[in-house]
Amino acid sequence: MSEKSENSQLDFEEKFRRDAEKFFSKCRIFDPDTGDEIEYSQDPGRFLQLYFSENSGEKLRKFEESIDDPEERAEFSHLFGEESRFLENLDFEVADFSRLNSDERVAIRAELVSLFLLEQISREDIFRFSSVIETGGIQAFSTWIRRAVRLILKGRDELSANFARNPFDSSAEKISPKKLGVFSRLERLLTGKIAELSRLSQSIKKSEFDLLTGLRNRRGREKFINRIQELISTGEGERSGQERRKRTSPNADRRKRRLDIGKVDRWILISIDIDHFKKFNDQNGHSTGDAVLQSVAQNLLNARGNGVACRSGGEEFELLVPVENGKDESDAISEIFDKIHEMDLELDGKTHKITLSGGVKVIESDENFAKNCRGSQEELDALLYAGKALGRDTMVQILDGERVRVFSKNGAEVKKLDEVISEMKKLPSTPELRSAIENLKKLKSEDAEK
Repeated sequence: MSEKSENSQLDFEEKFRRDAEKFFSKCRIFDPDTGDEIEYSQDPGRFLQLYFSENSGEKLRKFEESIDDPEERAEFSHLFGEESRFLENLDFEVADFSRLNSDERVAIRAELVSLFLLEQISREDIFRFSSVIETGGIQAFSTWIRRAVRLILKGRDELSANFARNPFDSSAEKISPKKLGVFSRLERLLTGKIAELSRLSQSIKKSEFDLLTGLRNRRGREKFINRIQELISTGEGERSGQERRKRTSPNADRRKRRLDIGKVDRWILISIDIDHFKKFNDQNGHSTGDAVLQSVAQNLLNARGNGVACRSGGEEFELLVPVENGKDESDAISEIFDKIHEMDLELDGKTHKITLSGGVKVIESDENFAKNCRGSQEELDALLYAGKALGRDTMVQILDGERVRVFSKNGAEVKKLDEVISEMKKLPSTPELRSAIENLKKLKSEDAEK
């Protein structure tokens, strides 16, 4: 922020508070408990609480009309008016569950004006909260609410201490609890939304995430793919979005994962299956099987980087991992394989060796990214069967109509596609296996036609 704009903001805040004091000095407010008149200059907190306790909307309108300076009035409307960006953003992505009614909106406006006049929040705070809601949706809205409540509580403590030191108040200790009432209504309004946010978050989690493993489900996968396609198509880049949130979110310094879409030219898509899982589940019980699924999921989360790990269903999983420009894709796939292909799991005093097989496809980071991700399932399923046929604990990537690259604990090697198909034919025949073989033959013939 330039020195000129910063001074302009300070000028506005100072002038606004001076004009407010001038306006409120003409208003007569009486304490309903004692009948004593309360003057704004001596007890602004209690004065504002009582002033806005009834007919808040009408009183806000009169206050705004008292502002003579057109620029100051425009700024007031921008910050606190009925169509302020702040209030508009309260409904961003949360309209279905927490749309504020008119009384609540007026109450929040009145409390914001009060907190602003009492110098408990600044103009920048209002814009920062507004921007967080706009850019972050539900999660950021929850963060904003919690931060606002903390700010209010902190403000109340500071205000109490200030009143105790106020030389104009001879009975600060006696009256200070009443003076803190300016914060109460906003605090109640905001904390009342936290439970609703929690319920909504659980609902979203159930719809987009697998409850057993915590990974995204198919719907969550689609949402991630759509988001990446949007970044690719607009050229926005996740980095700019992260930088935008870094300026607005109080938790931004704890965000460790970063994705610069401009540095990604390919994505590794892997369809994964736990080897011999049905047999393992039948022998050891479903609770032990669930523990295996959860452990595999954790391994996949550790390997996803800036990508996404999903549970497709049963013992089937999926990884989508970005590859930075210039990095060898074989090395990138080998690194992922080494992280996830096997694990030793201690359960009930026994050590179980768990291995994975999978099919691998490289997806270009271009305008067809989402389409190619969705259109790769048949190929990935066929390659997964190929990994099973080659001894399991193996992942297979098709290179062209004649060759595949096989990743195993012995490293990466290139094999002929015909040899792989021959190995697949040795497996017990099932409709799924026959379909996988036909799909690989189809890929072979299509490549030959090119």
